[in-house]
Amino acid sequence: MQWRLQSIASKLQIEAKLQSELASKLYHQAEKYETQLRAVLDRNAAAMQMAYTNGQISLPELFQSQEQQLKIQSTQIEVLSELKRSKIRWSAATDVELAGL
Repeated sequence: MQWRLQSIASKLQIEAKLQSELASKLYHQAEKYETQLRAVLDRNAAAMQMAYTNGQISLPELFQSQEQQLKIQSTQIEVLSELKRSKIRWSAATDVELAGL
């Protein structure tokens, strides 16, 4: 019985460490998006809209740039979702709320 408890404790410690590292990585990725990439995407979208308005690009080109922006935003939403799941798994493994992320 003691061996079984030690095995479970070890698995939980490993899971907690993995989830903590994953949550930290995802948090930094999400933070980078918010502080750097979002502004670039917004400027690019405005520039593409202006280029279309001025006749410099076609409507399909405008739609293509908007599609790319939506794909990037969708990826960010997936990162945030995975971050939330990682926090939940970490909390389940440690019975402690992961603060700050």
